[in-house]
Amino acid sequence: EAPAFQELSRARSMLAISKVPAALSIIEEYEEAEEPLIVFSSMRGPIDSLIERDGWEVITGGIASSARGPIVDKFQKGGLKGLGLTIGAGGVGITLTTGAYALFVDLDWNPANNSQAEDRIHRIGQSRPQLIKRIIANHALDQKICSILTKKQRIIEASVGASAIGKGE
Repeated sequence: EAPAFQELSRARSMLAISKVPAALSIIEEYEEAEEPLIVFSSMRGPIDSLIERDGWEVITGGIASSARGPIVDKFQKGGLKGLGLTIGAGGVGITLTTGAYALFVDLDWNPANNSQAEDRIHRIGQSRPQLIKRIIANHALDQKICSILTKKQRIIEASVGASAIGKGE
């Protein structure tokens, strides 16, 4: 079973890398409009492609915790065109209200992790409407993952709704 999971992970990583040109096209639109953009990916490849980009910083699992705060501060103060984050490293505990726009190159298997990442721009202090974009490839694997995650999210929402009704809310 582990080899099948490794193959799937490798395929997902390759699929994420194949989306980089589409992501760069979107990134350039936001740069031209001088709108800071937050780019999320569950895979390192798309985020690593932003490391050398002028005016960008990244936060991945390889970035020390002590270095993350200054990167976030620089973004929040308007010192960056954009910020690339892996969902695992940057999806929790960070406020990114300078950005009202987020792009997901690919998604985490866990819908709650994706929601947490989205919440980085849905924070107290956010005064603008937010827009979340997702790149979904015209590829069977990406289509299936999107379908599975949509079903998982519906189950979560139905469970939370049922729980709230059960408590008389």
